[in-house]
Amino acid sequence: MEKTIVMRTYFLLCLLLYVFSLPAYAQVDENPNAKKLGVEDLLQENKENDAVSVASKSLLKIAQAPSVVSLVHKKQIEQYGFISINDVLYRQPSFLPTRDYDRRTVSARGNFDGWNANHILLLVDGVPMNDIFLGTAFTSEVTPLVFTKSLEIIRGTGSALYGSNAMNGVVNMRTLRPADLQGNIEGRCRIGNNGTFIYDVVSGGSNQYASFVLAFNRYSTQGEQFSMFDGSNRLDSVGKQREYPFNDKRTSNYVFLKLEGRDIFKGFSFQFHNKQWSFGNGIGFFSYAPDQSESMHNARQLAVLRYNSPAKNKKIQQEYVVRYQKSEIDWNARIMPDSLTFNGGQFPLGMTEHLKTNLQDVFTRAQWNYQVSEESNILLGVENTLLSYKGDEAHYANVNFSLDSIVTNPNNKMLAQNSSMAWIQNRPVLNTSIFVQYVSPRWFNRLQATIGLRYDAQLLRYLPVDLPDSLQSVERKSFHQFSPRLSLVFNAHENLTFKAMAGKAFRTPSMGELFGINSYLFTSNFRGLKPEFITSFELQGDWHINGALTSRSNIFYTIFENQIDYSDDIIRNLYTLNNAGFESELLFNSSHWSGFLNYSFVKLLRETVQDTLFLTKSSRVTSLPTHSAKAGVSYHTKRFYVSLNMQYQNKVYRRSSDKSNYIYDNTYLYRPEVLPAWFRLDLKTNITISKGIEVGVWINNVLNTKNYLIRRLPHAFDYRMDKRNFLMDLKFSF
Repeated sequence: MEKTIVMRTYFLLCLLLYVFSLPAYAQVDENPNAKKLGVEDLLQENKENDAVSVASKSLLKIAQAPSVVSLVHKKQIEQYGFISINDVLYRQPSFLPTRDYDRRTVSARGNFDGWNANHILLLVDGVPMNDIFLGTAFTSEVTPLVFTKSLEIIRGTGSALYGSNAMNGVVNMRTLRPADLQGNIEGRCRIGNNGTFIYDVVSGGSNQYASFVLAFNRYSTQGEQFSMFDGSNRLDSVGKQREYPFNDKRTSNYVFLKLEGRDIFKGFSFQFHNKQWSFGNGIGFFSYAPDQSESMHNARQLAVLRYNSPAKNKKIQQEYVVRYQKSEIDWNARIMPDSLTFNGGQFPLGMTEHLKTNLQDVFTRAQWNYQVSEESNILLGVENTLLSYKGDEAHYANVNFSLDSIVTNPNNKMLAQNSSMAWIQNRPVLNTSIFVQYVSPRWFNRLQATIGLRYDAQLLRYLPVDLPDSLQSVERKSFHQFSPRLSLVFNAHENLTFKAMAGKAFRTPSMGELFGINSYLFTSNFRGLKPEFITSFELQGDWHINGALTSRSNIFYTIFENQIDYSDDIIRNLYTLNNAGFESELLFNSSHWSGFLNYSFVKLLRETVQDTLFLTKSSRVTSLPTHSAKAGVSYHTKRFYVSLNMQYQNKVYRRSSDKSNYIYDNTYLYRPEVLPAWFRLDLKTNITISKGIEVGVWINNVLNTKNYLIRRLPHAFDYRMDKRNFLMDLKFSF
């Protein structure tokens, strides 16, 4: 009943805004797009169709962009049946599917991404959207693609322009405009096995003074149904290790609204994002399958007010942005079942914790772009983020976290706990930065340089709550980072470009990693954690072979310092990796056929282990494959399209410290020493049965192969990938 009311409400909102826009469409013009956009906007739209802005904050052809960049349009997203940003990234060179607990993560270039250690920056129309608690870029289905016009993807560093988290890549979602919808309300319903339902509604319109796009997405699934080992080493009645149901249930709702000014309000825009989602904990919050029910809910609200100077002929272009974000969690987790030992403590009645809290921040940016000449410009910007934590709305547990040794409460009662981030309660955290970028003229009509530098400073005032009360007084700490960048783009020929790029990026430890306390849901290491850094060097060749065929290849060398991840349930800097590799892709596009083919290789050159207690040094890439390949082909006509895409990765080696478990002596009996190679194939097809109505089917893992993603640390299980799944697809517009 509640779901029906929500759907009807958002449908009516779309309809009302559509009616509001009708006067704009009543105008008559020979060019149908002129009903929605002025001439200047049309030129901008056409330019954006084959250019990217994420690499330099100026629209450039991909071959001229000073980064390794890909561009994926809405048409490609629909033809291949992609549901999430993850689906798109997994088909790009070097980006790989990984998993940690409940989260589908994205790893790249030999660097494994865990539940917390996300190294991708997510932008929406150039504004950062990563979460506050862990700095996460939510690239799974909780950020839907319903309002996406295209995705700009940087492989590699981006901190010189964007700051923290832009280490392995940057993804910029360019959102739809009313012209992209051609005055229609578009709806979509996808229904599949495992109780999967996906609903989309999007509409857009305009009048003399404003245009709007409004979108809604609901995603719901029971997830894969299977049993697996957990990390508790519990035995069944005959002495064998027990298996438990894997809880992969997920539900999310997303509302997106964009308003853009026109006429006297041109240059102003406003966006609102409201997302809520719930998820199952897989095999348990700490890989201990729960013996009681859990509920895990998240919510985020973001509002973005922006002004871009609209006069295109001025020497100085200005941008001003204010973004408000509120991130909420409401987690009721059964951390440990009855009668187990956890981190040296005995818990006969298990451990349950309920935490409801939020973080808020305000991000501001002022940016000026001075056009020195037609091809040369100077970019200067200042950004500030002010983060606030005012305490928990609710925090209860059946144990007392404030004692030196955690013990069960009398009568196993759920009692109130101290604040989960007491270090910074009512003490705002300020991050301020300044960045500058110079794009040179094209020397000898061949060579162009992009030089950038960014300085970030995070200032912390905190109460050292880990010390006795008598020693507690407000202290200060700061993180300071410089992020340089140099790119050279050489046009050897009209269709052949070479690039040389070097840069440094960073990730400051997140609020949850630094300040979590009095809780097992956020464990921190304030005094021990150091920021992560990555230094990269790349060479790329971009060859536009003909009008239908493009080839891009690059080699890279990266130094990834101070990788942050969990080790024995404690957050630490684990190691530093020196990797080198090769990426190559072939793209083709003709009147009826399009596709891609790419291959990636990575080699570990050197490793320095910092967490010597739980990790041993490796001489080769571990936890990720050395070789991977992806390919896709699509055939499309006016009324019909069909596509196939495949993923392949070779075998994955475990780190030696993951083979013999410090808890279980016989872990090697339950999973192989080397994870075997795998191959997966997906199919998508749609047909237009009448004007405005399409039907189709999407099949994931057509061959129903049994594949696994590695579980790091010495547990008795790996993560099983999805079995064969299908979605029936109905799309309509009116």
